[in-house]
Amino acid sequence: MKKEMRTKKKIDTIELVAIQANLMLTEEEKRQAQKDMEQMEQMMDQLHKIDNADVEPMIQALPIYNVFREDVGGQPNAGEPQENQGYIFVPKMIEGQ
Repeated sequence: MKKEMRTKKKIDTIELVAIQANLMLTEEEKRQAQKDMEQMEQMMDQLHKIDNADVEPMIQALPIYNVFREDVGGQPNAGEPQENQGYIFVPKMIEGQ
């Protein structure tokens, strides 16, 4: 009886997810999704059995570092906007005026 209730609950969950994803599943697809869900639960049970008391939690899987160069002061590059008394001066772009 208990297994039947879990099976019914899984089918209900699959149907709810299908409705939310706007999917029309056949009975065969629902049964396959149920089998997939059972496999995922078995994998999760295996993961819960692992002793991870000595494992330090991590935020990132890979180290984070800054890939940008440092800002260096000095003379502005040619074509870069110049600033004087709050005004920004750029090279003339339109001919004839």
